Amino acid sequence: MLEQFINLIRQWIDIAIYVLGSQGETITSADQIRRMENTTVNANRAIALWIKRGKRCVAFDCSGLVVWALLKLGLITSDMKADGIYDKCPKIAKAVLRLGDFAFRINEDGNAHHIGIVTRFVDGIPWITESKGRDDGVVERSINADPGYWEKYGSNIFINSASGGGGFDMVVLKFGETNLAVNDLQKSLIKAYGKLTGDDGTVYLSGQETNYYGTATKNGVLALLKEYGLPGDGKTFDELGSAALTFKLAGIKPSTGITQAMLDAEKAKAAALLVQVNDLGLVVSDLRREILEKADQIDEKEQELVALANNKRESDAILSLH
Repeated sequence: MLEQFINLIRQWIDIAIYVLGSQGETITSADQIRRMENTTVNANRAIALWIKRGKRCVAFDCSGLVVWALLKLGLITSDMKADGIYDKCPKIAKAVLRLGDFAFRINEDGNAHHIGIVTRFVDGIPWITESKGRDDGVVERSINADPGYWEKYGSNIFINSASGGGGFDMVVLKFGETNLAVNDLQKSLIKAYGKLTGDDGTVYLSGQETNYYGTATKNGVLALLKEYGLPGDGKTFDELGSAALTFKLAGIKPSTGITQAMLDAEKAKAAALLVQVNDLGLVVSDLRREILEKADQIDEKEQELVALANNKRESDAILSLH
């Protein structure tokens, strides 16, 4: 599943263009871009790359590229924006990124406004594929190509929860650790419960997060575990805790609580469904290729008709002289 996801994303590098709101549409005219874009300036930028890349290009915006691939694999059923994906993903540190994980750019309000995907590693350095913008289209480049460009990172929960290979996977955090991922955990716990409270009564609100897994974090994790019927003293945040936090933030409360057996059963059902989805996806891909081939044939015939019409007009003009 992960390999399929990566291949779906990488096939568009230096081929697809960026058009606002696009999710894999084939762009056949400049007017189509003008109708989709938000300003004339942006439309002209996208049109310039469309022409450079040979016209008849596939187009994506940043989240459109991710959503297109996830929909194609049956991992989601509806549209999502970058911020919606950001909210659902367990937050992780840059140091623990893996293939398929997400990188985000964050605006001043704390919302994600841009997304990329880790699609390969070069000498241990993650490379990110993104639909970068109207001047660049879909590109792949080192995570360090533009320092500070990527600001937050998330585990690809869509792939992990369907693959049977790690579930709601993330780095395991423990009491007493200092880790950037702890900061993200604290933010998520505060979002879920409104605050964190230490054993000494110190209250931490949004904006007061630290990188230290102390008693406030422990108490937050413990409250989460108790709410979802999970064992533990709050001093370890692992896969099951991550699953519980994901459900909590999504407003989901399984009536039987979360167990490893439940997660394994859901993975098995998802895997079976995805076999069917993948088979159907191959059929759809073949049909899409046939449609594009037919469209090219139609274009060729239209050009032939135009040439014939021009020839006829020339013949008629010559005959009219006699």
